[in-house]
Amino acid sequence: MTVVDPDLVICRCEGVSLKELRRTLESPGIRTANQIKKMTRAGMGPCQGKTCGRLLELVLQMEQRAAMGEEPLEARVPVRGAAIGGLAGLADEFSEPAGPVAKTHMHATAPSKSK
Repeated sequence: MTVVDPDLVICRCEGVSLKELRRTLESPGIRTANQIKKMTRAGMGPCQGKTCGRLLELVLQMEQRAAMGEEPLEARVPVRGAAIGGLAGLADEFSEPAGPVAKTHMHATAPSKSK
């Protein structure tokens, strides 16, 4: 039997390790990739599980929770990309734990890209 390092990162986008997945699987009722996704954010990063989805299913199979492909990881791809600067420009102020921050105190425009 091969011993796998518990600190092995399964989901690179969200930094979820095998140890964290195993700890989550100790919770009652957790037995599918989508349940693990909701508890750990594994599969919720920019790749939407394209990199780690099969690994999540393999971990479930190794831990005798679910067979491969029993419930495939659901990916929710964004409708379209949006620049954070464009979204920030829509708000007059931002609520922060220390209180509202007026837009005048922030750099509202992104630097232009030179070609």
